[in-house]
Amino acid sequence: MNDILKGVDRNAIIKGLALYLLIYALVNVCGGILFTFVGALSGAATALGSVAISSGAAAGVEGTQEGAQAIGELAGVTAGVLVLGCISLLSVPLFAVAAWGLYNYKKWSRMATVIALIVSIVLSLLSLSNGIGGILWIAISAFGIYLFWTDAEIQALLSK
Repeated sequence: MNDILKGVDRNAIIKGLALYLLIYALVNVCGGILFTFVGALSGAATALGSVAISSGAAAGVEGTQEGAQAIGELAGVTAGVLVLGCISLLSVPLFAVAAWGLYNYKKWSRMATVIALIVSIVLSLLSLSNGIGGILWIAISAFGIYLFWTDAEIQALLSK
């Protein structure tokens, strides 16, 4: 596979991947804030709905069982969105540090990049509902992991 990249400047690959990680960090900041905010709003809606269902059940209103089931499902979605938001926000320093290390050719940046790319694949799998964008992030990250594990020129550049 590395024969495909014959003649491609490895410095450009390193700088490009540093930029990719920086963009991923910025996307995770925005997405993490959004998911956490939406999760908090969903949590508030769940709490209010639960109170309304409890009041309706106490008053003998029909349909409260279906409402309680819907509130339970909303609670599960809320937890998932909050977890995804928190993981996204917590991953930002990893991506930023790995990008900085690559840009400055630090020895440790190769392993930090591989770890960051594995985390990006996990995050993309968790939020795969965004379709082709998630698949594209996974493909780029997987190719980056492959290159950083197998390409001797990249390893040599980052081991100085």
